[in-house]
Amino acid sequence: MVGDQPQSLEIADSSGATVLKIERNSGCGFELNVHHPVADVSALKSIKALVGGKSTLQNEIVGDLHKEFGSKVPDKAEELSLRDLAAAIGAFGGSLGKHTQAQLARLFGSKMPGGFSLSSARSILQSTYGLGLQRQDALLLVALTMEPPSRLSGDTEAKAWLGTVAQVYAAKEGVSYATASAGGGSSGQAGAPVISSAEMEKMQQKQHEHTRQQIQVLARYGGMDLREGTRLVEREQANSSKLQAKLDRVSAELGDELMDGVQPLFDARKARNFDSSWNWVRQEAYELIQQAIANCTSDSANISAHVDDASLQRLKN
Repeated sequence: MVGDQPQSLEIADSSGATVLKIERNSGCGFELNVHHPVADVSALKSIKALVGGKSTLQNEIVGDLHKEFGSKVPDKAEELSLRDLAAAIGAFGGSLGKHTQAQLARLFGSKMPGGFSLSSARSILQSTYGLGLQRQDALLLVALTMEPPSRLSGDTEAKAWLGTVAQVYAAKEGVSYATASAGGGSSGQAGAPVISSAEMEKMQQKQHEHTRQQIQVLARYGGMDLREGTRLVEREQANSSKLQAKLDRVSAELGDELMDGVQPLFDARKARNFDSSWNWVRQEAYELIQQAIANCTSDSANISAHVDDASLQRLKN
């Protein structure tokens, strides 16, 4: 089984055009958005030489380096050869940086089927190919260079694609994958019967089929529709596929940067509800008091006017 510590790490660009190999003693790598085949990229060339004098692309690459490695990137990194730059950056820190993590998240979010996440891929790499975390990182970065042109339709295609990436990685690194039964024959008692994994799976499939047939007979007897939930899921999956296709078209038209920039920022946890009923009670009480005072003043004025008119009449008489 392949060990956890990789002989070299490979960091790839999102377009799948370049993989830069960094030797084991430095154990680090970085992305270049240059459109050269992997075999044509020499570790003796600098970033400036690879981009062919395109200053905008050169600045973008250096910016990606700073995102990935932070302060480890030396000054005038674009003038150093890739080998010297890797040595200056130093040893691999054990986990991918922000930039490569974002690229992997974009790959699995836009090209893998729903439910086939990055953690699912890592689980397959560990259980099927026996790769440790650092080997997984190296293989997944190679996977960035083999990005599918469109979203894969199901888990079967996704696993097949991951298997192709694993074979390419093994060929490039000179490693071989152990089978599940390798090394397992020496343990256990001598002369004990050995059942291959294929025979075990066949027995389990027969048992599951027998159980399924019994469940179907009981469901027909009880008047139950076992496929009701399945049909509902199929309808939801069809609707989800249509919506995902629309989102893919919008993303392809506007680009990932714009799509990420227009995401909603509302957070229900930050919502604040203000209840001012206590203040409106005081306002209404004040208005009521003012209205009562106004009414009293008006009544007093009417009484005074009536008394004055009566006095004048008496004086006239």
